[in-house]
Amino acid sequence: MPKASLLFLRNALLSAAVLATTGTPASAAPPRVTTSTPLPDATGVDPALNSIRVTFDQDMSTRSFSWVGGGPTFPTTRDKPRWINARTCILPVRLKPNHEYWLSINSNRFQNFRSKSGEPAIPYPISFKTGPAKAGTRTTSKPAAEEEDPQPDHETSALEFKLQDTFGREIRSSDYARTPVAIILGACWCGGCQQDAEPFADLAARFGPRGVQFIRSVSGDNELESLEFQRHYRLPFVNVLDPDRTFEKRYNPDGWTFIMLVDQSGKVVYRANNPKMTSLAASLEKLVPPQPEAQPIVRDGVSYMRATLERSGEIDKARPSERFPALACGPDKTTYLAFSGNRRGNNDVFVRVHDGRGWSQDRPVAATEADEFDASVLVDRQKQAWVSWTSNSEGNKYNVFVTSLDASGKPAPAVQLSHADDDAMHARMACDRKGRIWCTYYRWHRMGRFSRDKEVYVRRYDGKEWSPEMQVSPTDVPNYEDHSDPTIAAYRDGILLGWSWDYHTPPGYTRDAECPTIFLREVGQDLRLGQARHVSGRSIDVTPTLVVDGKDRIWCAWDALGWDDDAGANRKTVQVAQRDMSAFRPQPAQALSPPSTNVCTPVLAVAPDETVSLVWSQNQRRTGWTLQLANCSPLQSKWSDPTEIESAGNPRFPSATYDAAGTLWVAYSAEGTSGPEIKVKTITRK
Repeated sequence: MPKASLLFLRNALLSAAVLATTGTPASAAPPRVTTSTPLPDATGVDPALNSIRVTFDQDMSTRSFSWVGGGPTFPTTRDKPRWINARTCILPVRLKPNHEYWLSINSNRFQNFRSKSGEPAIPYPISFKTGPAKAGTRTTSKPAAEEEDPQPDHETSALEFKLQDTFGREIRSSDYARTPVAIILGACWCGGCQQDAEPFADLAARFGPRGVQFIRSVSGDNELESLEFQRHYRLPFVNVLDPDRTFEKRYNPDGWTFIMLVDQSGKVVYRANNPKMTSLAASLEKLVPPQPEAQPIVRDGVSYMRATLERSGEIDKARPSERFPALACGPDKTTYLAFSGNRRGNNDVFVRVHDGRGWSQDRPVAATEADEFDASVLVDRQKQAWVSWTSNSEGNKYNVFVTSLDASGKPAPAVQLSHADDDAMHARMACDRKGRIWCTYYRWHRMGRFSRDKEVYVRRYDGKEWSPEMQVSPTDVPNYEDHSDPTIAAYRDGILLGWSWDYHTPPGYTRDAECPTIFLREVGQDLRLGQARHVSGRSIDVTPTLVVDGKDRIWCAWDALGWDDDAGANRKTVQVAQRDMSAFRPQPAQALSPPSTNVCTPVLAVAPDETVSLVWSQNQRRTGWTLQLANCSPLQSKWSDPTEIESAGNPRFPSATYDAAGTLWVAYSAEGTSGPEIKVKTITRK
């Protein structure tokens, strides 16, 4: 019996991360499979059979399933699994003639086939053998020369893509002409993908100098998440973004981690799900060219092909790039803008100040030879401005730093807020109603040999000293429950934190969520933690933003990836919802954006009259980016239709805030004459 290596999720994604869920046992009898097509141990099965079917003895939860298996004995899938009624589920497949197959309904590890009461179904293995192809029947059998491929055959056999990478450069498969390539696919939140990152980097260090290029394809995540992942694992190769997983779907019908190897002719010669990384060396050895043709050029610490940099005009040096802006308005008409830029040849953090009449010159806040990026900014109740960022300036670990600014934007000496033994990142700040400063961030942790766990922490400054670091993500769940993308807002006498939780339904927590889910948690003035409550549900939900108005009404928005039936593909939307922290279940979320190829960086802001505004960037049909704005009136509690507020220069990464007069300030990164530049616009509502 082959080792279980695949778990299909209920969210109708054709390719899904391998996740196991556990829960409190229910009192009802566990479900059993009453019949299946094919039956176990069947022989002579018609290879034209296009779906495997199982029927249970009781009504089931039609939100999830676990079709378990892997390798050459698992059938090639031609579509996502689906329930056709409350008791019958089918798996669309494409079978080969004269081939032995094995799969299982649930297993000891994967148990997402469950009754309505939550009881997992008893595992039901199905092994069968197909007969010969009938005359005139088209099959997908593979020529003997290709049998080294450990996965079932797939329609696409040549490498073809055109994608943006973490730094906004366009990467094309043609850039790697006559060059062998190893590609790993997965998500930043996927535990298995995290576990395989370091071994894959080791292989790159071993075979890269010998002429094999390495690429990581990032499934669904945005540039900042990808950059944090790339920096944490010290990946010196290209990370391309596959926001709606179209590239992945073309080559990978199963789960993560997925790896494929491409020879010098551009042909995919090896595919594997959840491979043993140590076994890849032999296959990579076969790809090593007698005389390497590629001479990569390093930009931003990443090795690029010459063709890529010729297209971007960066053969001689990297182009200027400003990204990830953050805005904060003070009560005295002073506005602070912080952002990341590479004008000194590496990532630094800069601040620009608007005094009510015009903008100052940019002032460096963190500008050393180290890597400094992802700034956040706030103005406290004493009109003092604060900036936080991520940096590896002290030692070889990334940590969170914070400083205060004077009226001109000059920083005080920085304070190192985290002292992580395995990197800390993604700092966000808030000032509570008593004037205290709170800073949240996540820290990486190792699980055994590998770094593959993230937890969310917070510290508070009372005007004299910072409190000890306190973990906010739950400590009563397994440590493979990954927590990232923290956001923060003042709430009651303390603060409210939100984050994305790679959710596996641990005992004692809601069953109304799965995959990365947005959770919120209150921290009181006595540093006491409230109950963690989910606000999103069953899509892949990341990058939350959070605001609380003057009446303690909570608004949360996030980036959701899910299946769109009309498009027949994965699509992203911006979701928004209110949340009552005393209620067990959240209010239904509303999609404010149409299903899009990509959405980016939703950000909420509250006006003095309690109007809530949401700004985001979207790429609806791969035709270019636009900034969108929607408002929610405090009287009607109803969101307006989105309106386009900017399209020039492919605007990205918006930040938004209101000033005391009710003017909305929006900062974003857009293409300028020489590269991405930070721009700011103001919007006055009628």
